[in-house]
Amino acid sequence: MAIRESVQPASTTTKRPRDHATSPVGACMAEDDNQRKTRPADQDDGAGTRRIRVLLADDSPVVRRGLAHLLALQADLEVVEQAVDGLDAVRKTLDLEPDVVVMDVSMPRLDGIQATRHIHGKLPQVRIIGLSMHDEQQIAEAMTNAGATTYLTKTASPGRLIAEIRQGRNRD
Repeated sequence: MAIRESVQPASTTTKRPRDHATSPVGACMAEDDNQRKTRPADQDDGAGTRRIRVLLADDSPVVRRGLAHLLALQADLEVVEQAVDGLDAVRKTLDLEPDVVVMDVSMPRLDGIQATRHIHGKLPQVRIIGLSMHDEQQIAEAMTNAGATTYLTKTASPGRLIAEIRQGRNRD
């Protein structure tokens, strides 16, 4: 029996025009223009501070669920969506405009480096944290050159990932 992952939509849908003609993933995304989601009203963490909206992008359901569970324990963090590959990450990030994307490097259809480059080009205010099992300097450099603010290996502590997600609030 297959286990289905249930993710609640973060908002209602509305039509927003996008120019996909010059986008490397535009042909795949153009069909979704009539179903764009808008950014929901800011929610606070109960202490009067706006919650940090996070999108998780990883092709492993186990990793996504584990990260979502970890972040759900943090009152100031909110997982707004999960993406199963790079193309899905680009689509959902353009739709939802989260504060932070946690992006796996090795994913099907569009890798994390290409997805990061595309997202950063369209939404430079979105912070992208590269996350990978690869502990190679050239991959870390490729992610940061594409627009990631930082790069962590999956062997990093959960506390380090949470601190990196929160780092953007400290810069604002």
